[in-house]
Amino acid sequence: MNIGKLKKRIRILKLEEGGVDEEGFDLGETWRQIWSCWAQVSETSGTELIKSGAEFSKTKKRFLIRHTNVSIDTDMVVEYAGETYPIVLVNTYGDNHKFTEIWTERSELV
Repeated sequence: MNIGKLKKRIRILKLEEGGVDEEGFDLGETWRQIWSCWAQVSETSGTELIKSGAEFSKTKKRFLIRHTNVSIDTDMVVEYAGETYPIVLVNTYGDNHKFTEIWTERSELV
């Protein structure tokens, strides 16, 4: 893996309860950043979508990052280039455990 390809900035966000304000009003839920890092970003090609029988209305991206001790799971999202992508899989990349790949899938409105 060429670490020079990790040149796109991403943020990992987690949805958290906002609690209540000093007057007792519910603050609702809010996205909190748990990690920010550089990543290699790749998309599923049209050919791959056809071969897998996947829907074209879904955007699939893979984010490859350096391994971190921060716990990342499928209840989180990746924010990249002003868009958010729900995480569907977090996987150790390679035998040396130096990188983690994060697979995302997002439905596009037509």
